[in-house]
Amino acid sequence: MNRGILRGDLIDGQTLNRYAYVNGDPIRYIDPMGLMKGLCGDKIPDRDRNHLDRPTAGDNIGVNLRLEGKGKLDDDALVVRGGQSSPDNLLLNQNKDARGHISCNTGSNNLDELSTTLEAFKNGSLTVTTVGDIRRLGEGWDVIKDPTKNNSLHGSIIPPNTPLTKEQAEALSRIFNIVPNKWK
Repeated sequence: MNRGILRGDLIDGQTLNRYAYVNGDPIRYIDPMGLMKGLCGDKIPDRDRNHLDRPTAGDNIGVNLRLEGKGKLDDDALVVRGGQSSPDNLLLNQNKDARGHISCNTGSNNLDELSTTLEAFKNGSLTVTTVGDIRRLGEGWDVIKDPTKNNSLHGSIIPPNTPLTKEQAEALSRIFNIVPNKWK
């Protein structure tokens, strides 16, 4: 099972040959025999389901990642983008995101609210559609809230694949309606 010899006391974390213990691969085999739980499991703060209202260490994990902001949006929520959302623009925007998502503003049914954060856009148009219209493009399409430090209304259009095909970009472009950007 192990390629190396486990030298040292398995119960004593100071003498255990950690590299041999993880089969020489510390990335894939973090704790194959579950020894760390035995060494320090009783020292890890924990709470059972009956005490979910009480805070414990680690409760704020993920706050800086803004994991709490993501969630399912209603089909009637608006999706607003600056510019004309041409197929080429959508493909370019998708390539800027490491996840392959397409940037937008969402999470509200109020166009004025969603377009106020787009003042910095130099174009004279906004494009608008709904979350439901995007989902109806087919399986794999979705929109999520994806707030950033500077934009609490930021969202991401999740395409079914990366990169989009030209046909998918054209289909997405067709469902956006162009409206004047009253902030310009």
